[in-house]
Amino acid sequence: MLDLAGHARERLWWGGALLGGVLAIGAALRLWRLTENGYGREYYAAGVRSMLASWHNLFFDSFDPAGFVSLDKPPVAFWLQAASAKLLGYGEISLLLPQVLEGLAAILLLHHLVRTRFGRPAAVMAALFLALSPINVAVDRSNNTDSCLVLMLVLAAWAASRAAELASPGRLALSMAILGIAFNVKMLAGLIVAPSLMLAYLVGTRGTSLARRAGHMAVAGGVLAAVSLAWSAAYDLTPREQRPYVSSSTGNSMLELALLYNGLRRFAAIEAGDGQPAATAPLYDTTPTGPLRLATPHLAAQVAWLAPLALAGMLLGARRTLTAAVPALVLWSGWAITDVIVYSTASGVFHPYYLATTAPPLAALAGIGVAGLLAEYQRGRWTWLPCALLLTAAWQAYVQYRYVAWAQVDWRAWMFVGMLLAVGGAALGLAATRRAAALAVPLALLGLLVTPAAWALSTVLVPTNVTSPKADVAALVAPSRPWAVADRTRLLAFLRDNRDGERFALAMPNALQAAPLIVRSGLPVMAMGGYLGTDPILTPADLAGLVERRELRFVMLGGYSLRPTDLPHQQALAAWVRAHGKPVDAALWRGPVSGSLPPGYYSRPELYDFRPR
Repeated sequence: MLDLAGHARERLWWGGALLGGVLAIGAALRLWRLTENGYGREYYAAGVRSMLASWHNLFFDSFDPAGFVSLDKPPVAFWLQAASAKLLGYGEISLLLPQVLEGLAAILLLHHLVRTRFGRPAAVMAALFLALSPINVAVDRSNNTDSCLVLMLVLAAWAASRAAELASPGRLALSMAILGIAFNVKMLAGLIVAPSLMLAYLVGTRGTSLARRAGHMAVAGGVLAAVSLAWSAAYDLTPREQRPYVSSSTGNSMLELALLYNGLRRFAAIEAGDGQPAATAPLYDTTPTGPLRLATPHLAAQVAWLAPLALAGMLLGARRTLTAAVPALVLWSGWAITDVIVYSTASGVFHPYYLATTAPPLAALAGIGVAGLLAEYQRGRWTWLPCALLLTAAWQAYVQYRYVAWAQVDWRAWMFVGMLLAVGGAALGLAATRRAAALAVPLALLGLLVTPAAWALSTVLVPTNVTSPKADVAALVAPSRPWAVADRTRLLAFLRDNRDGERFALAMPNALQAAPLIVRSGLPVMAMGGYLGTDPILTPADLAGLVERRELRFVMLGGYSLRPTDLPHQQALAAWVRAHGKPVDAALWRGPVSGSLPPGYYSRPELYDFRPR
C-alpha cells in the first residue's frame, strides 16, 4: 500500500524548505550591506527621533523635537520605526529594520494567499517573484513608508479573500479597516486597491443575495471612512497652537494634506497652493503619461520582468469562473489593472518606487500563470507553456537591451545572451518531449530570474538614493557620485556652546537642511517653511515674537532647497532677519562641503544672531 501520510509529510517538508529558501533570499537581499544606506531618508529619520522625545510628538507626527511642524506623511509607518528605535536604540539599523521585516512579512503572506487556492508550487513561485522584485528590494532597504503600505495592502487582500470565501461581512469590514490603516501610512495611495477588494467580495461571495452583499459593502465602506479619517480629524480638531503645523499644506490642515499634496497632486499636474508647479524636473520621473508608460524600459525594469506570465495567469484564471478561486483571481487581476491604469495616467508627482505596490498582484498572477501553464502542458496543450516562456524572454530582452554595451567585457551582454539561450533551449525541450518538463521549466525560470536578480542586486551592491529609491543595473557598471555632504560638526558644537535655554536651537529655511542636525544631535531645529521651505507658517511678526520671548536666537538663511526661495513670504522673512540680526562669522560655524550638489537650488548659507554677546 502507498504511504499517503508519509508522502504528504514529504511534500510538506519540501514545501517548507522551498519557502524557507525564498525567505532566505529575500532576507539576504534586504539585509546585506544595509548599513551603507545610513539613516535612510534623513527627513523621516529626524521625525522618528523627534517622536521619541515625547508622546505629544509621537501622536502628532512631529518632524522636530520642539513640535513646530509635522512630517508630510501620516504616522503609522513612523510609529513602527519609533517602536524599533525605542527597543533597539536610535540608530541606522533600528530605523531600517522595520521595512526589511515588513517586506519579508509581505512575501510570507503572499505565499499563504496563493497557496490557499492555487497550490504550493504557485505560492512558492509567487513568493520568489516578490522576493526578487527590484523596486521592492530597493524600498525595503530604505525608511520610506512604501514597505509598510505594501504589507497593509496584502493584509487587506487576505481579509477580503476570506470575507468572500466565507460570505463574512465582518471580515470584509476588517479588510476595509486595514485599508484605513493603509490610508494612515500613505493617505490616498492606500485606497487604490479598495475597488478591487470590494469587487472580489461582490462577485465571489456565494450564498447571499446581491442586495445583502451591497449592504455589507456599504457598512464596510463606512468602516473604511471612519478608520481612514480618525487620526486626521483628531489632528485638525486639536487647537492649532497645541499641535505642529501640517507640513506641505497652505491651510494647516491634515485633510488638505491628504486630499491635495498626498492626493490630487500625485495624480494630476495641478498648481500647488504656493503658485509653483507640483513637480520640478529632474526631481521626479518625467516619463510621459499614456497606456504604454509602464512599458518604458526603466519603469518596466522595476517591477514588470514577468508581466507576460502574469498575463497568462490572468487569462488562465478567466477560464475558472465557476471555481472557489474566483475571489482571489478578481482581487489580483483587479489590483494589477487598477494600479497600471492609475500609474499610467498619473500626471502629477510620480516616482518609480510607487510601483512597489504593483509587485504583489503581479507576483501572484505570475506564480499562478506558471503553475497553470504547466498543468495545461501536462493535459496535452503542450504549446502554451513554451510560447509563454519565449514571450517572457522576448519582453525581458526589450527591457534590458538598452542597458547592454555589447562588448566582450560587459557581463550584462553575457547575461542577456545566457537568458535567451536558457529560455530558448528550455522551450525547445518542452516542445520536443513532455519528459523534459522536470528539467526545462526550472532552467527557463532560472534564466528569466537572472536579470531581475541583477537589478535587485544593484540596490544592494551600490548605495541607492534613499530619498527616491529605484533599481538600476547601470549602477553596477558605473556607480554615480555621491551627493554633497557638509561637515556639520562645527555648527553643532557652536549651537551647543551658545544655546541658553531657547526652545529652538536654530531656525533654518526647510526641513531638508534641519533633518541632518536633528538626526545627529536631537537638537530642536526649526524648519521655518516646512519640508520644501514653501509653507506659509511664519510671518516676520511671528519670528519677532519668538526672538522677543527668547525662544529663538539663531536663524540661518540660504543653503540647499528643492524649490526656488523667491516666494513673497520667504523674502519677507529673509529681509526681516537681515535687518534685525547680526551675521555670525562663518569661521565659527561652517565646515567643509564635499561632493557634487544634488538637483535643486543652492545659495551661500548665512547665520544670524539675535542676541549677540
